[in-house]
Amino acid sequence: VTRVLNSDYFGESKKGGLRMWNALVYARGGLAMHAGCKVVPTDDGEKTMLIIGLSGTGKTTTTFTRQNNSQPVQDDFICLFAGGKVVGTENGCFAKTFGLDPAHEPAIHGAVVKPDAYLENVSQREVAGPVDFFDTSYTKHGRATFPMSSLGIWRDPREIGPVSHLLILNRNDNIIPAVARLTSEQAAAYFMLGETQGTSAGGKAEEGKSLRVPGTNPFYPHRDEQQANRFLELMANCEFEVYLLNTGRVGGTDADPNSKKVQIEHSGAIVKAIAEGTIT
Repeated sequence: VTRVLNSDYFGESKKGGLRMWNALVYARGGLAMHAGCKVVPTDDGEKTMLIIGLSGTGKTTTTFTRQNNSQPVQDDFICLFAGGKVVGTENGCFAKTFGLDPAHEPAIHGAVVKPDAYLENVSQREVAGPVDFFDTSYTKHGRATFPMSSLGIWRDPREIGPVSHLLILNRNDNIIPAVARLTSEQAAAYFMLGETQGTSAGGKAEEGKSLRVPGTNPFYPHRDEQQANRFLELMANCEFEVYLLNTGRVGGTDADPNSKKVQIEHSGAIVKAIAEGTIT
């Protein structure tokens, strides 16, 4: 039983439900994953991709960025069962709004500014005036909820095939390249590391700090090794490729002139190459 009292943050109630759902899924032989899901059309048929990562690493952005007219299936949590079957959790999206730019994220921006979206911690200087997703005078921790139908491109999770690719996101600024192929053993180890650099999504206490959350799932209620063992079991009976994606920088912080930022367009091109099998 989870009780949420006097919260001024919508995510608290969602977290409570997800925690109980994690336990239910594990009891039924699956694994709840803090992951987005998308379907990418290719010449070899549709590819079902899972995108896992801690909050603020670019999970929602990577899920909704389009390659070959790809369709988002789920934004935040899915369940993976034997054979690569994917089950969705919600007919909606809970997205971060800080820095939301229609030029880079048109699908999310278009949904967020529709009348049926609900915004919190988003700056609006004038009554009935425009919202400002770049204003940080109050907080960077803005959020929006909207129905998946607002995207106009949503795909029902009951209509998709088994998982073909798993992308593990890490927002970092050291030696990690923009993309790296992982073996099954590496994938299991990195899945349990749940490594990334904290962002404003976790508040000032986490921003800029190195974080590790096993399985990138902060709502898993059991012992962490159970996640690892179940993950290995599912990988054994469903062969999917695993890639590590760095959504931060390569070779240093933004203060280092020799470092390179991994832009949204770069990540999008990488995901397209993975889906089409043209990456080496």
